Amino acid sequence: MYISLGMAREHCNITTEVSDALLQLYIDAAEARVASYLNRSLTELLDPIAPPDVIDPAAYAAAIRLAVLYYVADPVSQRESIVIGTISSTLPTVENLLYPYRLGLGV
Repeated sequence: MYISLGMAREHCNITTEVSDALLQLYIDAAEARVASYLNRSLTELLDPIAPPDVIDPAAYAAAIRLAVLYYVADPVSQRESIVIGTISSTLPTVENLLYPYRLGLGV
């Protein structure tokens, strides 16, 4: 686990309406989604010894943690998969944060 319950609660401005068990589920799912997008494990990236393909370990660790927090905030604020009367759009913020650290893009 790379995001604590406290950090997730603070990021999402949660006081008591979300249980620890539910919030942990969101964190676990967000971390798995980020690892899948990156095609690498978070353990590999957030290990104290930087992978050889990454220049600034502090920058990528912050970017990865922020991306996970964005993925956690989504189900906290929107608990259903469809909202009637809204327009759906995807913001590229998370992908922009993660893209430089993704493996397997090919050339």
